[in-house]
Amino acid sequence: MQRWRLRTVLGFVVAPLTPTLLLTPLAMIGVGPLGDIGFHVFLINAFVGYPVALVAGVPLYLFCRRRRWVGFVFYVCVGLVLGVCGGLVFSVGLGVTSAVKMLVTSESFAPSAFLIALPVMVAGAICGGLSTACFWLIVRPDRLPPGGAISRP
Repeated sequence: MQRWRLRTVLGFVVAPLTPTLLLTPLAMIGVGPLGDIGFHVFLINAFVGYPVALVAGVPLYLFCRRRRWVGFVFYVCVGLVLGVCGGLVFSVGLGVTSAVKMLVTSESFAPSAFLIALPVMVAGAICGGLSTACFWLIVRPDRLPPGGAISRP
């Protein structure tokens, strides 16, 4: 396998977990070393990060590679947008879960959808930006051959 292909595969495997690796120690400091928040952050990040990377990230990467849109800032901005979208999808899931819980337990208080969505979308944007920055640093699309093909003399 060519080196740039290996870096691309490695980027798609490692980058979605970057926010977990960077932010879990901070979350554990707030909860304490015995808290299980790190495991939950890992699960949420894997549950949201990998599907976003596969469903949206791979096609966008291929499209941008063909167009030679390979700048670091561009990738981070795309990651921020993907993170917001992933956070929005995840927060819709949280909203549905809250509504079902309210119906089952007959709770009278249901949090506003916006209050659920906003912090999750901000966290998604941060995670998306970190992931795409890591992906860009691993893959270095600015150094790939045009269209990913090896140029022949």
